[in-house]
Amino acid sequence: MFKEKAVCLAREFEKAVTQNGGWIEVKDAYTRVTLDVIGIFALGKELKNLETPTEFVDCYQTVFDPPRSGLILAAINMIFPIRWLPFPRANREFVRANARLREIVSDFTTDRIDEVLAGKKGSYVEKYNAPDKDLLTYMIETKYLAAKDRWSKEDLVEQVMNFIATGHETTASALTWATYALGMHHDITRKLRAEALDLLKRNPDPSFSDIESLPYLNNFVRESLRIYCPVNGIPRLAIQDVVIAGQLIPKGTTVIPMPSVISFNPLIWGPDAESFDPDRWDCLSGPNADPYAWAAFGHGPRACIGKALALLNFKTIVIELVTRFDFDAVNKGKVEVVNPAGQLRPRGGMWIKVMRMGSD
Repeated sequence: MFKEKAVCLAREFEKAVTQNGGWIEVKDAYTRVTLDVIGIFALGKELKNLETPTEFVDCYQTVFDPPRSGLILAAINMIFPIRWLPFPRANREFVRANARLREIVSDFTTDRIDEVLAGKKGSYVEKYNAPDKDLLTYMIETKYLAAKDRWSKEDLVEQVMNFIATGHETTASALTWATYALGMHHDITRKLRAEALDLLKRNPDPSFSDIESLPYLNNFVRESLRIYCPVNGIPRLAIQDVVIAGQLIPKGTTVIPMPSVISFNPLIWGPDAESFDPDRWDCLSGPNADPYAWAAFGHGPRACIGKALALLNFKTIVIELVTRFDFDAVNKGKVEVVNPAGQLRPRGGMWIKVMRMGSD
């Protein structure tokens, strides 16, 4: 499934080469393809957002990737609830899009409940005769139809909305910045391509373990997530009083660790902490060898539960793209980012020049 969606994405890049002089805004493309992947895993639905922009994508973008005015309102709303106000326009658009998005997910949920009660598999599972169930099906069978402590349909909708929001946007952002890195470092692209082509020569349809065995790809992904961590902060609630570096943090306090503070600390990563260097992962020692020196997915019992899914999706797409295309970043200097924002987002998207492999 990952391979299929990566191939569909590559067609979008090829279309940019033939129809737009190679220019493509990759953030939008990655948002749509990762939504398609999460749609399959969370809903068991082929959303087909990559093929044709849909109402689902439009509503999603309004809710989860709003303009600056919407981001400011979201930040204020965390302290003073104002989303119910009929003004300004950004509020009205948010309320409308959020209601419609929930309505779409609710309709999906109702249909899936009916299918489960009728003993039918999800559309994607049935299409490919896959043994696995989508997340919504699991929740219906184990929670909605449970003998006790049952979830309501509204509970299912809330969980699916949360999974979609957290399960795809970070991957889309990570891929956006990884492509920027490829556009800045052509030597890295060539190394990734050589490693990937060697694998595909041995096995045109690589397994999970095959992909995981690629050392340079693993290094590239980790370095990309270190330098361009998609998440600006990871809110956590102190469940007990704790003292860190002499500072008392009382129980109930919200703490927001910031991965970038760790990632750019020269005491951990050395004097070249801000340099993009995948090879550094081959010679970790001292502080940077500590697992907590890399916090892209968090750690402990509250670490990201979708880590394996996100990494496999990420790597599959990188393999597909570097074996077909070369990249050139438009902005060679500092990229302006959206602020305020909970994620690392390039303002105005990320435009990349795409060329067929070897044509530069």
